[in-house]
Amino acid sequence: MKNSVITPVILILAFGPLACGSSQDKTLTIETVPVLTVNMPQVTEAGDSVVIEVTCGTPTPCWDFHQFEITQSDSEYSIIVFAQYDGRPCIQIPGTLTAKTVIRPARPGRYLFRFNQTDEKVLTKTMAVQ
Repeated sequence: MKNSVITPVILILAFGPLACGSSQDKTLTIETVPVLTVNMPQVTEAGDSVVIEVTCGTPTPCWDFHQFEITQSDSEYSIIVFAQYDGRPCIQIPGTLTAKTVIRPARPGRYLFRFNQTDEKVLTKTMAVQ
């Protein structure tokens, strides 16, 4: 009776990692994704924290948010969103992801935000800072 219990345990311990795969076997793919919509205030106060929420299109629903790349030049922000995919099996239909970031405009003025959609196309939004 002991052998019939011990044998499956040994097999699971020996071959379990092979059957389930290892996280080291998966390669992480990171790509830019197009920004479809932006939710942000049109007016704010200088120095206030501003939450910007974006919804992005992804090749499949299995992509997750990776990071924002935000560059600022005077009163203009350029925002690129990166998503990641770990290679797991996934249904082959387009998906979306939502992510938030926070910026803090320091000076009053009119700010222009450019969100990448494709290499040639951007979605623009403006915000007045008082």
